[in-house]
Amino acid sequence: MPELYSGDTSWPGAELPRRAGLSATRPGSHGYRNGSLRRGESGMTPALTLAHQRDRGLMLRNPLIAGPGTIGYGREYGRLLPLERLAAVITNTTTLHARPGNPQPRLAETPAGMILATGLQNPGLRTVLQRHARLWERLPVPVILSLAAEDEQSFAQCIELAQHTGAVAAFELEPDLLTTDVDMVGVVDALRGISGVPLLVHLPVAPPQALADAIVDLEAVGCDGVIVGSPWPGLVTAQAASQQLLAGGVCGPAIRPLALRLVHDVVQLLGTEHVPLLAAGGISSAADVASFLAVGASAVILDTVIYVQPAAVSAMVDAVEGC
Repeated sequence: MPELYSGDTSWPGAELPRRAGLSATRPGSHGYRNGSLRRGESGMTPALTLAHQRDRGLMLRNPLIAGPGTIGYGREYGRLLPLERLAAVITNTTTLHARPGNPQPRLAETPAGMILATGLQNPGLRTVLQRHARLWERLPVPVILSLAAEDEQSFAQCIELAQHTGAVAAFELEPDLLTTDVDMVGVVDALRGISGVPLLVHLPVAPPQALADAIVDLEAVGCDGVIVGSPWPGLVTAQAASQQLLAGGVCGPAIRPLALRLVHDVVQLLGTEHVPLLAAGGISSAADVASFLAVGASAVILDTVIYVQPAAVSAMVDAVEGC
C-alpha cells in the first residue's frame, strides 16, 4: 500500500455522534470472516465474494458498483448504462412506508459536485417491490436493495418483505437519521438470522478511528461489507436571490481527495484482514478506481459520474478488466 506523504494524520472530532448508530467501540481482531477477496488474472480487477458462507453469497465480477439512487430502481438510467458490465447496482434508498421527501430545493450544484437533501422520497417498499421486482429479476446485473429504517423492527419487516421476491442479491442498510437514533450494530445483529443474502452497511462520514471501531463491531455481528467515504455534510446557498440555505450531503469529484484519505486511514487502522470495504466519493475515472483499490478498498461505488458522463462507465470497466 502506498505510504502517506504527510505526517499529519489528525482528524477533527474524537467521537462519532451517538445518533449515527456507531458509538459502540471495543478492541478485537479483524478476521476476514464475512467475505473473501482474491486478485483477478487481469490488471487490477479483484474478484470479490460477499458472504461466501451465506445461503446466497454475491460474487462481484469487477470492482465497479452503481451507487444508491444513481440508476433509480433500474428503469431510469438502466437504459443509458452497460449494466451487464457492472458488478452490481444499488437502488434508490427505500423505507417501509412512503415518504414525501423534503420541500424544494433539494439539490444544488457545487464546484466539482453537488449537494443533495432529498429527504428519502420514495413510494414505500411494498409499492417498490410491486413495480420493480420483476424487472430486477431480468436485469443482467445483481441488484442491491438500499433500505433505511428507524429501528430494528422496521428493518426486519423490510428484509422479510423483500427477500421473498428472490430478486434482491444483497441489502444495503442506512441509518435513518431523519427520525431517530439507530444502532446499526444492533440492527445487523438482529437481521443476521433473518437475511439469507449479504448485509452491507453504509457508514456516515466520521473520524477514521470511530469508523474502524464501528467496522470491527459490525463484523463481529455478521456484517458482510461496509460503504465508506460519501456523502460529506455540507451547506450552500440554494437560491442566491433569497439567500435560502440548503444543508445536505456533498458528492462528486470535489470530495474525492477527502474520501481517499478517509479510506486510507481506516484501512491502516483495521490492518490487513477486515470485512470488505466499498469506497465512495466522486470516483470518475479508471485512475480514481486504481487509487482507491491501492489504499485498500475492495470495490468502489460510482455516483455523480453516472449522472454527468454515463458513457465513461464503459471506459472504466475496460480499464479495470484489462481490455
